[in-house]
Amino acid sequence: MENAVKSLNTNLGASQVLAASQLVGKKIQAANELSPLVANEGLKGSVMLPRDVDNTTVTIKDMNNRVVKTIELGASTSGIVDFSWDGKDADNQLSAPGFYKMSAAALINGENVAMPTAGTFTVNSVA
Repeated sequence: MENAVKSLNTNLGASQVLAASQLVGKKIQAANELSPLVANEGLKGSVMLPRDVDNTTVTIKDMNNRVVKTIELGASTSGIVDFSWDGKDADNQLSAPGFYKMSAAALINGENVAMPTAGTFTVNSVA
């Protein structure tokens, strides 16, 4: 019985790695305050809203905490709200590819409340 359980565990682990390997090269979203700005693709992310909101604002900062873009998403219902940034700053200049910080706030009953964000990443490998 012990050998059967060990064998089942080994097979299950191998099956999970095989399934995960199908994600290599694909884009996923992960709860995170960072997301990459990719040349010719931009930056993509989401805000997770627990309820309907009057307005949602996404702020994107460089790694030196300098605000490079503010995105107004407007009123939204609860759930996942996607956004994208073309990489252009307030002066319409392209920002350098790399990681940027994201934060979001939603207007709920007249009060700005911080909301969690998710970044979009390309899977390069699995382990």
